[in-house]
Amino acid sequence: MGNCLNLTESSSFVFLREAYKSLRLTYEKSGIDLPKNIKGARMLDCAVIMHVHKLWELRGFPSYDSVIGAFPEGDAIYDGAKY
Repeated sequence: MGNCLNLTESSSFVFLREAYKSLRLTYEKSGIDLPKNIKGARMLDCAVIMHVHKLWELRGFPSYDSVIGAFPEGDAIYDGAKY
């Protein structure tokens, strides 16, 4: 799977939350509403994952080429997350 963003590891959650906060601030500064997750379309989750990729690269790390995750029950990682 190459350089994988592994969302089954709790250590990834910290960076995922950070990416959400950064994305939210970017949208707020632009005066644009964040995408929302709706039935059949996880637009917010997609935007957060894409932002994770961007932040990772800006920090000088090699690009992710895959993402793995599970969707356990429990509290959402960030506001509006589907799971």
